This record gives sequence, structure tokens and C-alpha cells, in this order.
Amino acid sequence: MLKVYNKTALTRHERFTKALLFGGAAALAAIAIDAILLKVFNVFFPVIYIGFGYGIGYAIQYFGHGVQIRFSILAAVLTAVTMLTCDLIAYPPNVLLSELTAYGIDSLLMWGYRAVGLYLAWRYARII
Repeated sequence: MLKVYNKTALTRHERFTKALLFGGAAALAAIAIDAILLKVFNVFFPVIYIGFGYGIGYAIQYFGHGVQIRFSILAAVLTAVTMLTCDLIAYPPNVLLSELTAYGIDSLLMWGYRAVGLYLAWRYARII
């Protein structure tokens, strides 16, 4: 009987572990980039959340090679935690709450950037 299999293929658990490791590293890199932009250059661009979502999702897809929905959930959670951490670096908690609950075009754009970033993280985290 001929047995044909790929010895170097990763199991589901190993792929998810790699996705968690590299997705977490991408999230930490995104937080570091945001902190550098804020503290060194004194600029805060919420539009960068779109890139963070795409980058975290792509890192999970590239290193995890997953097709299950848990890869997308992981990407969305890591992206949301990254956004929250970046917001807490940029604003004190009481100011952050008033910024996010304010009405107007600026507030809508802030929520829009977050929504698009979360969507991109969800969409690009797994192989479809």
C-alpha cells in the first residue's frame, strides 16, 4: 500500500498557533507605529486603522493558511484591541469617550475608519 502525505504540512492547531503568534506580532507592530507617529511626530491619523486591519488580517492569512472562521475572528479581535490601545495612547480615557460619542462628520469618519479596518481584517484573515 502506497502512503502519500506531506510530512511538512501543519496541522490545524499548528496553523492557528502560527496565526496567533504572527497576528499578535503584527498588532504589536501596529501599536508601535502608532505610538511613534503620535509621540515623536505628534500626529494622529485614524485613517491608519484601515492599514492596521489589512496588515493584521494579511499576516494571519499568510502565516496561518487557515480557512476556518476562527482566523477571521482572531483578526477582528486583534484589530479591535489594537485600535482601542492606539486610542488610549492618543487620548486620555475621559476625552476618548467624548470623542467617540460626539456627533458630526469627524466622529462619523472615526467610526468609519474603524469599521473598514475591522472589515478588512475579517476579510483578509483567511483563504477564501
